Amino acid sequence: MPPTHIVQDEEPAPSASTARMANVRLSGLAAVAACRIRLKVVPGSRQDVIAGPLGDSLKIRVSAPPEAGAANARVCELLAHALNVAVGDIEIVSGHASAHKLIRVQGISASIARTRLGLP
Repeated sequence: MPPTHIVQDEEPAPSASTARMANVRLSGLAAVAACRIRLKVVPGSRQDVIAGPLGDSLKIRVSAPPEAGAANARVCELLAHALNVAVGDIEIVSGHASAHKLIRVQGISASIARTRLGLP
């Protein structure tokens, strides 16, 4: 799978007109850019580094151990720095206890994330 599939735009939030059609009330919701990134995380490495594409994922090595969420926290910090977003804008959607993770990055599009990560 090409590296462009590693980072994908997230489906936009429903618009007010779409929500009205579905009889859903929205109060002050606005569409904000967000993307999802597939990761392969290797905890307990010698150094913290974004290694690059690995199949359909982005390989990240972190020195933190896979205990008590330490590796997950370090992954979020490393990505926040690389993507120039706040740590709070990064959320692990799935794979909390797995090497394979899906993360959500709030505030940037997939194309911006790919550029900042040096992906094609």
